[in-house]
Order: sequence, then C-alpha cells, then structure tokens
Amino acid sequence: MLGLNLIIATITIHSTSALFQSLGFRQSSSISTLKNDILSLARETNRGLTESKLQREKMEKMFVDLEGKYTSREPLKNKALSAVWELRYTTSDSILGRQSKFSEKTGPILQTIDVANLYAENSETETYFGLVSLPRK
Repeated sequence: MLGLNLIIATITIHSTSALFQSLGFRQSSSISTLKNDILSLARETNRGLTESKLQREKMEKMFVDLEGKYTSREPLKNKALSAVWELRYTTSDSILGRQSKFSEKTGPILQTIDVANLYAENSETETYFGLVSLPRK
C-alpha cells in the first residue's frame, strides 16, 4: 500500500482542481466524488479518532482507489507538496492522542512539508485536563 499510513496521516485532500492536477491526478467527477467521500468520512470519524474497524477499512479502500488515479512516477519530487497541510484523517494513535490519559488534541493538526529538504514537522494544540491549551511540535 505504498506507505499508505504516512499518506493518510499527512495529506489533506484539497478540492481545488489545479493543485490536484499539479500533484499528478487526472481530474474527473469520480475523483471529485472520492475526495468528498474521504473528507466526509474523516469528519464523521473525528479525524479517525472514533472510527470503527469497518470505517477504517472503507477509508483505506478509498485511499487505495485514489492512489490508483495518480499519474506521477516520482511523487516525492513534486514541489506542489511543499506547504503547510491540515490533517483531516490519520491512523496514527500518537498523532490522535489515543495514548494520552491527560490531554486531547484540540484545534487543527498541521504538518509542514518541505520536499526539497526532505523535511516534515507536525504541530498541534493539546488541552490538558480540559483546562489548559498549549501548542506542541
């Protein structure tokens, strides 16, 4: 699955066709529908935090289908990936905060990607005991 966990964990699916085409996808109504379905399920599962096994399997199938529509042979060399992305869905327990008993992720979870320098950094806000919110990198 081509490093699918990393891809699911980090890339927001934008609805702008120009960006999507620059990333190497053929534009079609089926891609648009697939993107909308992925974003809808991501919202429904609270970024993956509350997903069921069936929902995870459905999401993974949709990502495999979306990857099948990708035409670029060298995706990590595409400069269009260099940006700050908002995470909409992930399978990562640590990013979702499933392992923490004292805090929860609140607000957007962002990832900065710099293709030229092979660099990625996550940033998020955590709320501790429901009282104090702190940014975290």
